[in-house]
Amino acid sequence: MKEFLFMKPVLQFISEGKFFRKTVAIALRILAITIAFASLVGWIVKWQFVFSLPVTGIIGGIIFQLLMVVAAYMVIHIVIIRAGNIQRLPEAEYTVIPIVALCLKLLGEIYASFLTVTAVAGGLYIWMTGRNAGKDLLGVIAPLVPAISDLSFIGGVKFILSGATMAFVTLLVSYFLSEMVILMVDISRSTRFGNKG
Repeated sequence: MKEFLFMKPVLQFISEGKFFRKTVAIALRILAITIAFASLVGWIVKWQFVFSLPVTGIIGGIIFQLLMVVAAYMVIHIVIIRAGNIQRLPEAEYTVIPIVALCLKLLGEIYASFLTVTAVAGGLYIWMTGRNAGKDLLGVIAPLVPAISDLSFIGGVKFILSGATMAFVTLLVSYFLSEMVILMVDISRSTRFGNKG
């Protein structure tokens, strides 16, 4: 009969931190591969549009495309680094909270790095083409960048500054939330020890 009662060791295995750390690390590495593949496909497809632009537009489009390689590299590298950080987390009393804290940082880091580079690329694109980079080249990820209404030189400056500001604020908030999660654990632990004393 005991051979059919397999849930106890399963639950014990799941409750260990190693299970969650390894699972999340694998999921993040799969995410990195997915981002790399999707970025490559989108990047290749957009070249057709770039070469349909006027000469100054082609130069602007090439610069934009090259900066998108930098943005994709940054995002993918951050995800891989954080996957390693999560997998190397030490055994602790709380298993999921450190993972969640790192994932909150990761979200901010991904968005901030992507948006910073995209804001610069989009601003240069506006200056060189007088066109909306979000509409022309970003496709489904266009809603992740600031809205563009002014396509003048000043509009390009505004786009760069608003993108950089959004990136910084997002990074700040993600780190704040991550630290709040850790702080709650520290408060819980000190309260419990205080009650014992």
